[in-house]
Amino acid sequence: MKKSTYYKQNKVFGGVITLMLLFIGLHHASAAVISVIPEKETVAQGEMFQLDVYIDSGDVSINTVRGTIALGDSVSRVEKIITGNSVVTLWMEQPMYHEDTQKIDFAGMIPGGLVTNKGYLFSVVLSKEALGEHTINPESVQVLLNDGAGTNSVATYKNAKITITPGDSASGATFTDQVDHIPPEKFTITRTRDGSVFDGNWFLVFSSQDKGSGIKKYEVCESLLGVCKEQTSPYKLTHQSNWYYVVVHAYDEHNNIRTSSIASKNIKWVFVITILCCILVSTYALFSRNKKKFFR
Repeated sequence: MKKSTYYKQNKVFGGVITLMLLFIGLHHASAAVISVIPEKETVAQGEMFQLDVYIDSGDVSINTVRGTIALGDSVSRVEKIITGNSVVTLWMEQPMYHEDTQKIDFAGMIPGGLVTNKGYLFSVVLSKEALGEHTINPESVQVLLNDGAGTNSVATYKNAKITITPGDSASGATFTDQVDHIPPEKFTITRTRDGSVFDGNWFLVFSSQDKGSGIKKYEVCESLLGVCKEQTSPYKLTHQSNWYYVVVHAYDEHNNIRTSSIASKNIKWVFVITILCCILVSTYALFSRNKKKFFR
């Protein structure tokens, strides 16, 4: 009897341990790590240096990452933020430096998901004047799994420590930008609407990539002769008509440009008919001018 009870207790205990190990294993598998990696750990006062931000998704697929990089209490001078070659293909919020808080906020999506142990997000080129050790921390990071439900992944952080030493700020204080003559990649524009977005009005979704210097801005032109204005995706259309022709320009940090457009079918037919009419009118005018030569 005692042996039977002992056996049952061990079986229950073994089952509990197995479940705990399984939970820990799943917990570990879904954990994502955001790392800030410095170009070098010791720099001179006022010298420009680069920080690279990476994500390790563990062994699960992720599709969204957002958060903040805190540059420390001392004043930083941010020269440039680079997004070229990022694994993020759709920035909901381009990495943006806020001087008042000394922080960089960002939010991006990876449609289709990604499993990576070192996925490059973006880089920051900056300098600091205050001597001593400085800690660069990721904060408030949220990572979502690519599971169709947007499940939160547990996120951990790896910060960077930089030591600023006395030195001539004129030495190495400037940042040499890379040469980039290649425009952003080709992209498509989608015109859609959803009851939960922009009160059900029509809007555009667009996103390009630039493997060189990164995307700087987008300009949207809502007609052939319309004024182009800097906008972000998603963009609520000013003109909600079924007749539309929209052009979107994507600029990289070196002002190389890639253009894409979208038009309604009726507008396309208008273009075709207009071109045909122009051809017919030109042909008739040419024939009328030279008809005497044709009938001699």
